[in-house]
Amino acid sequence: MPLSPLDKTIRSSQNSRGRKSRWVSLAVFSVAGLASIGSVFAASVTLNGGNDISFSQGVETIAACDTDGIGASLGAAFDTSGEVFVLDAITLTDVDSGCDNKALTLTIYDGAAVQLTVTGTLNTTADGTTVSVEAAGADVDIVADDGTEDTNTYTAIDGTEAVTYAAGQTSALVASGADRITIEIN
Repeated sequence: MPLSPLDKTIRSSQNSRGRKSRWVSLAVFSVAGLASIGSVFAASVTLNGGNDISFSQGVETIAACDTDGIGASLGAAFDTSGEVFVLDAITLTDVDSGCDNKALTLTIYDGAAVQLTVTGTLNTTADGTTVSVEAAGADVDIVADDGTEDTNTYTAIDGTEAVTYAAGQTSALVASGADRITIEIN
């Protein structure tokens, strides 16, 4: 049975509406998808509130000579020969003058295992003294030092300064695994 011209008009108008609704749906989904992707790539992440990131998560201070607390931080450097980050500095901040000429024992741990011990005598004649052990010369990292040659650079530590790594520990392992520092001053 032949179709009337009116049938063609109705069918073409239905096809046209179907195509338009598909294009509108595609446009809506495209805009929503681009907005989602854009928000993912445009997200800004701030780590540690914009402060320095410290390896050690906990600091325990045993020092009757300093009642307002001592800050501790570890520094790292990239060793290109080993392609690894290594421990290059240990810094104690705000050490009081009451600790002058007292024995320092600084111990760095990975869990319960001792990684590194630093010993010496403090030279803190003023409140707020910064005490540090840093890599010296051509060394990128803090090296074992028995106190006879002062292989590292010591600030506000006198006497026989010594840096001792526990068996099997290295500056790279300390840089990657340290989670606690104990500062003993007596």
